[in-house]
Amino acid sequence: MIDFILPGTKLNLYNVLFVGYYNTDVYQILSESDDDIKKFLINDCKLLQRNSSNKTIHELFEDIKKKTNNLSFSFARGRYFYIKSIILV
Repeated sequence: MIDFILPGTKLNLYNVLFVGYYNTDVYQILSESDDDIKKFLINDCKLLQRNSSNKTIHELFEDIKKKTNNLSFSFARGRYFYIKSIILV
């Protein structure tokens, strides 16, 4: 089941792994690139409470990928600590 479909013409299927306290959830997203997914998660879903305008999307996404329990965020079906990976299926 596809969870999100981002705009575009040549869409690829990606699995995005979100790590929570007890589990890892996989979300399937149709997108043209993993950069579009990063922009969607940071800008549209507002995963970071404090968005630093001095950082690029890639730097902000690396903050989300850090394995620290002091940064947690809510997304779709749960509460998560970090994003493990974005995998092209």
